[in-house]
Amino acid sequence: MKNFSTSLGEQRKYNASNPPRKPLRTLKEMAAEFGVTKQTLIGYISHHEGPHPVFTAGYFDHSRSKRTWYDPDKMREWWADVQKVVEKNKVIKSKRLKNGGKPTRAFLAQQWLREHGPATQRQLMEAGFINMTASTLLKMLGFGALIKEKQNGRVTYTATDKDYLKLNGRSHYDTPAQTKGETNE
Repeated sequence: MKNFSTSLGEQRKYNASNPPRKPLRTLKEMAAEFGVTKQTLIGYISHHEGPHPVFTAGYFDHSRSKRTWYDPDKMREWWADVQKVVEKNKVIKSKRLKNGGKPTRAFLAQQWLREHGPATQRQLMEAGFINMTASTLLKMLGFGALIKEKQNGRVTYTATDKDYLKLNGRSHYDTPAQTKGETNE
């Protein structure tokens, strides 16, 4: 039997004067509560000045991972602030796209082809579309925005009625339903 430095009476007095602490949570538990993965939560903590851990146990070398616990109330407050920032950024991005955004070079080249008729890749580059590489043209051909024809031994491109990547940051689909694999036909 070990000798204790405090008696049971002293321990009872200490416990009565110091109420039990709130339970702490790990990152995995907080991520599950917020509906994200642990890695996503770590990214938010590092990029949005997240709360520091209350208690850390374990080693700091690479062979063992340290275990950290966070105050759940502070984490919830911080998470609410992060969600406001994320929603604000989504609104700003959607407004920028709804207000026209900046048209892509591929879309501008397609408009130029509609106005000037069939043209070769060299003519496109001379018209100012110097970034119209073969890979961009192949993507446009695959999408159906261009038609490749051979005229007089030269390869020319003609624009179709199907618009390709109208705005930066937006896919070439017209509606959100189509981005999920559904069609509007």
